[in-house]
Amino acid sequence: MDTDSKDLLDMLTLTYLALTSKTEGKGSKAKQVTTDRLADEALADLAHNGYIHVSKGPGERMELTPAGATTGAFMKELFSAFQQDIYATVAADSEKQQKPQNSAFKFHIELDLGHDLTCWRDIAVPQHITFGQFHEIIQSAFLWEDSHLFEFRLTTHGKKIVIEEDADEPGEAFTTLKNDTVDAEAIMIDEIFPRTKNAVYEYDFGDSWMHSIHLEETIRSYPGTLPRCTAGEGAAPPEDVGGVFGFREFLSALSDATNPDHDDAVEWADTENYGPFDLDEVNDRMQRWFNTGGRDDADGEDSLEADNTGETDVLTFPQK
Repeated sequence: MDTDSKDLLDMLTLTYLALTSKTEGKGSKAKQVTTDRLADEALADLAHNGYIHVSKGPGERMELTPAGATTGAFMKELFSAFQQDIYATVAADSEKQQKPQNSAFKFHIELDLGHDLTCWRDIAVPQHITFGQFHEIIQSAFLWEDSHLFEFRLTTHGKKIVIEEDADEPGEAFTTLKNDTVDAEAIMIDEIFPRTKNAVYEYDFGDSWMHSIHLEETIRSYPGTLPRCTAGEGAAPPEDVGGVFGFREFLSALSDATNPDHDDAVEWADTENYGPFDLDEVNDRMQRWFNTGGRDDADGEDSLEADNTGETDVLTFPQK
């Protein structure tokens, strides 16, 4: 609460005390007051400033001091003149304080393509999501197609665990895990983070795309829309390109017009929507996937195109 709102609460509390107080004896200037449901912080401020007096011991009483009674009477007159505006201000401040906080984790995720190729994303995600949802966010951040299996590998509470899709055993909270494998939809990321800072995410066990995950920051109140990619570098490989080796072959063919596979590489790159990292494109896809619970029909243009036989054309390169 800012200073202006705090001062307003103190004044309104004093006004309320004056309105509800009762004279305690004939000729007495001190008045006994009712304090149910009043803010303790405001009452402490009023006592500190000499407007109220709190008796100690059993049957604790609170009284307006002469200064409090005089100021309270003055505040009653002001309150009657500005009652509607004051109510509106207090209501707006109360709504602001009660608004749920947009808590987030900020991760740095790097795709391992070898020392000479860079591909990473910084993403902010809601804290209370499942690892299944986290998987979908990572998929959208790297423009994967969510067409292969995945798993997270990490260590927490001194125990190594694997989180994967449709684990054979029902998932349990990590504090009571009896098995090393957990269903990604049965465990939330805030059950693991921020106690654990690092994890590995593997996608497509054939191509074996390895992503290192590092928790950089825990944000109590994120100012923007979640999830969100805040930065990144490097184009992610096309789906089913053949792992790191196949990706290097693809890049070689794409960049060399004399390569016999060059034309196929150019055509396939266009089909796969392969290109430089685009922050807006990533965030657009991330929002669509998150809001629809995963890949939807709107991503059809990102997929490989099928020919009339219903089979998918996949670019292959000779293995050296």
